[in-house]
Formats: sequence, C-alpha cells, structure tokens
Amino acid sequence: MTDLIRFVPEDHRSPVARQEQREVIFQALRRHFPHGVSWGPSPEDASLRVTLPRGVSARELSEWARQEKVIFSFDPDAKRQAHEHGVEDACDAMYLYWSHLEQAEVEEGIRRLGKLIVRYMDRADGFGSSSHCFIGP
Repeated sequence: MTDLIRFVPEDHRSPVARQEQREVIFQALRRHFPHGVSWGPSPEDASLRVTLPRGVSARELSEWARQEKVIFSFDPDAKRQAHEHGVEDACDAMYLYWSHLEQAEVEEGIRRLGKLIVRYMDRADGFGSSSHCFIGP
C-alpha cells in the first residue's frame, strides 16, 4: 500500500469494479463517514458520488485531504450549476474512483476522509458538535 491514496481515475487499470470491491467501499463508508453524508453511483461504473452536508466545501476538503495524502475528484462548478437550475441548498460533492485500489487502500482512504469531514463539520459554523454515528446507503 502506498502512503498517497488516489481516489481519482487511473488510466492503467480497468474501471470495471467487482462486487467484492463494491462491498469493501460501502462497508468502509458506513464505518467512517458521519451522518449527513450520502453516496450513490455516479454515471461511471467504478466511482461514487459522495454528497457532502450543506456547508462543507469539496474544494476546501480536498485541500485538507491532500495534507493527509488522500486525493479525490470533485466538480468545482457542480454547486454553482445546481443553483442556476433552481436547486435550493445545493451541496458539494466528491467523486471517489476506487476500482484500481487495493482493499486496504480503500479502507484507509475512507477512514482518513471520514475523520476530515468530521473535523470540518466540528470547525464549521452551523454544525455544532458533529455526531459520530455513521450512515450508509
């Protein structure tokens, strides 16, 4: 396992995810992500769209994640586009590409991201003290 965990598309690996890989990431998300975070498949087979709670910036979270040696994809225009289309209280999202990662990398990367999201929520105005209960799909 490498120290840097890259939840981004990798050209040298197959984007096709096996069922066992899906189960690994879903279990890790349930264990490590706080309430208010939801996820579901993105249009691509081997990625997940993780919707962050209102007020959590995917851009800022990605900067924090880089310091913890985790990289993920996000669409910097998604929130703006949602507001332009009349979606109230649009939330930022991150995209996790994981089919190229080993199970231990998925688990460790999700653990690091979960801790960062909780830390962000603890520091951000309006969240109060974040719950350490976790949810899944």
